[in-house]
Amino acid sequence: METKTVEAVYQNGNLRLLEPVDLQENEHVLVKVIKHSAVLSSQGIISGLDTDLVREVAEGDEFSIFNP
Repeated sequence: METKTVEAVYQNGNLRLLEPVDLQENEHVLVKVIKHSAVLSSQGIISGLDTDLVREVAEGDEFSIFNP
């Protein structure tokens, strides 16, 4: 199963993706909602880290508040 992180905007009760995704019509997906501000507010606290690594840790399940 492929995993892809895509930014979205919540408008009028719906999530609107900000980039296209490779899905078939009516295909079911699992959505994990992470407020973008949480990632941005921690940006720059520790310098020299790879941006992709920081995002992976911030969005990963290991430290998720959704999986106690």
